[in-house]
Amino acid sequence: MTKISKKDRKNYIFNRTYDLFTTYNKFIVVDMSNVTSNQLQKTKMLWPSGTQFLIGKNTTMKKSLSEHLKENKDLEKVIELIKGNVAFVFTNADLKEIKNVIMDNKRFTYAKVGSISQCDVWIEASLTGMGPDKTSYFQALGIPTKITKGKVEIISKCKALTTGDKVGPSQANLLYILDVKPFTYFMQLKCVYENNEIYDSSLLDITTSDIFNYISQGVSSICALSLGLGIVTKASLPYEIINGYKNLLGISMALEFDIPETIPFRT
Repeated sequence: MTKISKKDRKNYIFNRTYDLFTTYNKFIVVDMSNVTSNQLQKTKMLWPSGTQFLIGKNTTMKKSLSEHLKENKDLEKVIELIKGNVAFVFTNADLKEIKNVIMDNKRFTYAKVGSISQCDVWIEASLTGMGPDKTSYFQALGIPTKITKGKVEIISKCKALTTGDKVGPSQANLLYILDVKPFTYFMQLKCVYENNEIYDSSLLDITTSDIFNYISQGVSSICALSLGLGIVTKASLPYEIINGYKNLLGISMALEFDIPETIPFRT
């Protein structure tokens, strides 16, 4: 296999960057921190046909787009997104489908010394199957144990890590021995670019039903406010007509003045 020189690689990324950003009108920005090459390959294989992936030196990608700003001013928004350990996923397919593939390809891993805890990690009360010589691992973390039938037993549920903690050697070793993989790594979706608009990736989870419910709630709120203030709006008009009809019936019956609508109530 022919090895590509740094110069050729740089030129390839330079040209491909401009081609992709000007060919596609939507893409997802992802953080590639702690994503392995094997994990990436598995994810790419499951993406819809035509999906393209771009990663390279930020300086090269920025330079490529900067040189074409005169031709396309919209690229200025894109340049601002190129920071940190990011990559870009371009597609003409449904963006939610891309997100689903990414979320389905998570990698569960052991806690490494020096890494930051993603979550609270608890160790359940149980008989570990480890011999008394391993007691020191538990003692270092203040986890209460006892020896049961020659094995170390954890007496009560204990917290090994708190979110934001830096993982120490004792914690990493104990979780490894217990075969606990508390951390999850995958492409973190930072934001979405579509038709020159940038928005949070969480919006990809909104369904048509959700939109309908949000609109219904908004209309209901406007209607209630309109009725309370006595201001007629399109939202409150049906209720104003109903209330007016009820008032008309009430007045007619109170005055014993029959109208066609009140006759059924008098018989």
